[in-house]
Amino acid sequence: MGLDQKLQDANARLKAAGSRVVIELRNNSLFLRGTLPPKPGSEKRLPHQQRINLDATFTVAGIQYAETEARRVTNALNSKDFTWDTYLSGRDKMRLVEKNRQPTVAELVDQFVREYWRKHEQTDAAKYTLEKDYLAVFKRLPQDIELSEQVIMSAIETTEPNSRARQRYCLALGLLAKQANIPFDPKPYRGKYQPKERKPPTNEEIIVAWEKVQQKSKAWANVLALLATYGLRAHEVFFLDFARYPVLRVNEGKTDARDAYAYPREWCKLFNLAEISEAELPNCSGTHADIGHRVTTQFRRYELDFRPHDLRHAHAIRMIQYNVPVEIAARYHGHSTTVHTRTYQRWLRQEVLDEIWEGSSSSVSVGALPKS
Repeated sequence: MGLDQKLQDANARLKAAGSRVVIELRNNSLFLRGTLPPKPGSEKRLPHQQRINLDATFTVAGIQYAETEARRVTNALNSKDFTWDTYLSGRDKMRLVEKNRQPTVAELVDQFVREYWRKHEQTDAAKYTLEKDYLAVFKRLPQDIELSEQVIMSAIETTEPNSRARQRYCLALGLLAKQANIPFDPKPYRGKYQPKERKPPTNEEIIVAWEKVQQKSKAWANVLALLATYGLRAHEVFFLDFARYPVLRVNEGKTDARDAYAYPREWCKLFNLAEISEAELPNCSGTHADIGHRVTTQFRRYELDFRPHDLRHAHAIRMIQYNVPVEIAARYHGHSTTVHTRTYQRWLRQEVLDEIWEGSSSSVSVGALPKS
């Protein structure tokens, strides 16, 4: 009896026994075909026609093995105990493992960056935010493991409670957890961060500090003068264009390129700013953060009573005293009106508030007051 007849006889016996699958020959290999539950990882939800690869060749022994497996599968289907685990090929198992595998932290970060740039224009400000507020946090995570709540909490706990770092970690890792579909709520761990109170230097204190530094280093005195006069961020001093002096162009920084304006303008002459060139500034290079750290360190070395960013706060206060509209002042500093108001106006000293009130109220005549 030939193999074809033996295969027909085997299927006839299976049909008579109520088999729910038949033996099928494909390319000299034997399969079972029937209505079977969806394979693991399949998008289908209902049973449908599928084949089981028996890894059996078209021989007498292969047909006998296929008939035995057909009865086994039928019994499993009838008792609702059928599972694909036994019949998945090595390739299918690898595909299933890959599909069900959670991405590593490094892969999640790559996805985060791609999604970030789908939502943001590639400006200097957007690049700075991505690097400082997100990637700087993600780099502290183990990169080759799956993200989990435990991994997230371990990273958060490396920061001080109620600190700016804790707030930044919770924000960044909360977004990464959401991307990974991890049910993690960072709000309970953010704390109540409050920036340390600043005391921006007065005009007199700035001039005294400039004279002090001038005696030791003209280049660093120029840095101080530019920061104070134009309200620049520390690193922006090294990316200036003097083509429209006394209006300076900030070509590179945390935010997009912008013009910077002197307040008070008299300081341009006092500090001899028209004579400043690249040769009269310190040689600073690296990332914006590196340059900012270098400037801060130098201020500390000269034992100044304020930090570089305090000069930016003082400049913002002077613009208020000069009655510069807050919308314009915010543009001068390269950020939104909301940030400008929240960040700088909170540090107005009482004497400044009194001075502004006295100056504005004295200009109003009694006759202009509303009648009671």
